[in-house]
Amino acid sequence: MYGQPAAPPPPPTNEINREAAAAAAWIGERLFDGERPCKDGVGRYADFTGGSIYWHPAVNVGPDKIARAIAVPKNIYETWAGESWEQGTLGYPVRRHAVIEGVGDIQGFQGGTIYRRYGQPGFFVHGAIEKRWHELGRETGAFGWLTSNERDAGGGTREQTFQHGILRWHPSGVDAQLTQEN
Repeated sequence: MYGQPAAPPPPPTNEINREAAAAAAWIGERLFDGERPCKDGVGRYADFTGGSIYWHPAVNVGPDKIARAIAVPKNIYETWAGESWEQGTLGYPVRRHAVIEGVGDIQGFQGGTIYRRYGQPGFFVHGAIEKRWHELGRETGAFGWLTSNERDAGGGTREQTFQHGILRWHPSGVDAQLTQEN
């Protein structure tokens, strides 16, 4: 109507708070008020008793152009911390974690995916080895779950071990070798 001021726009939604509400069943209590800056000076995070929530303005941007925050449960967080969080190879989380009931958790990051079986350390897979492992059925395929991170195997070759075999990368591709018990 003419002469009346326009209604103010709604306040922006805090994406970390939104994700905390979505993860309320497992994330637990917030450990400090507000958010803290990530070491990169761009992203933000908040810690909870069951994990942490991370947000970056250019990561997880939806069709609505809003960057979504992603919760990382403690058991995945421990592995990610060992890789220097968002500053390391893995970068920021890009997908919510998936729970394989009674087995473990899986979570995608910018630079790879962490797989963690309950009661065991977590490992991450990335690059050409991750692509080949996905082609072979991932954790439900013949190779099973990861048992190491990728490592130098000499001669310009890299390898990663799995429950039932080894995948080796070299400039010409990725070789797959199943162990004898399969």
